[in-house]
Formats: sequence, structure tokens, C-alpha cells
Amino acid sequence: VAGRSREGRGKVAGRSREGYGYRHLRSQSPAPVPRCGGFVLSATGAAGISAGMRRASVILTVLPAAMLLSGCVERELTITSDPAGALVYMADDEIGRTPLTVPFTWYGDREVILRLRGYDTLSTHANITPPLYDIFPWDIISQAMVPWTYHYRTSRHYDLTPQVLPADSALIQRAEQLHGALAGQGK
Repeated sequence: VAGRSREGRGKVAGRSREGYGYRHLRSQSPAPVPRCGGFVLSATGAAGISAGMRRASVILTVLPAAMLLSGCVERELTITSDPAGALVYMADDEIGRTPLTVPFTWYGDREVILRLRGYDTLSTHANITPPLYDIFPWDIISQAMVPWTYHYRTSRHYDLTPQVLPADSALIQRAEQLHGALAGQGK
């Protein structure tokens, strides 16, 4: 082709072929080798990384993932009574009528009061002790590193005793005694 010099070869409309992504055709060097954390990777795996380092990297990857998927402990206390339908108070708060199931957070001693018309009021304690997996140091593993949920369910049953009402004559006699004592104080 007349008018073209040797230098003009490889140019298309004033641009070199390098501008069109042909640069790799001229390169005689091999393709770049991928790097991972400063280590050169070969086609078969990580060259230069020992088995211990690979194991440590797997642990450091899996451990945070396991902690994100960590489990917890769901705690429930079920209270029943005979007869059913008693009003239940815990820590001076009315929580419902028996039978009932309530969630709780802390183990320990709880004051429980049950009231039902026609029965004596029962004031007692419910001591809730933790299971082994919820005692230090095992609780750290069960609540932070295990990917499932523990369900701790405990129950307490209380028998109510019927009220014994005094006879009418005994009530009248007691009222007369109290009236006499109050009348004597007024003098």
C-alpha cells in the first residue's frame, strides 16, 4: 500500500490497536497470577500457605458465622393448681389464672401467691434452679456458640385448701366480745 510507512502499521484511523484492547496480543509475559493475602495462588490451591494456616483461616471464618447464628435459652414457668382458676401473683404483680405459662429471664427464688374464692390464700415460694447448660462457664457456649435454641420448661403445682368458715353462733359470740371490748375502751 503506497503512502503507508512501517510506523503506520497497527494504527486504525489514527489510533493504535492498543486503544481497542489488543494490548494483550503484543504482551509476551504470562497472564498475571492471582494473589490472596500476599500469597501467590497456584492452579491447585494456595501455594505457600501451610495446613495450619488454612485451618486457622477456616476457624476464623466459621466462628464469627456461628456466633451470628448463635442460639439462646427460652425459659418458661408453668403454674397449675387444684382447683384450677386461682389468681396468681408473682412479685406483687397479677400474672393470670391457673393453669398458666409465663416466660422468665432470671433463675432464683420467686414469691408466689394464689387466691381463689372459697379457698385459703396460699403464699409460697418457687425456687427455680438453672440446668447445667445455663451455669457459668457452660452458659457462654450454650448461648453464644451453639446455633440452636434450648427450651427450659419447669412447672409448679399447688393444692389449695378450702376455707373453713366458723359456725354462725361462733361469729355472733366473737362479735359480742369485740363490741364489749370496744365499749370498755370508750369510758
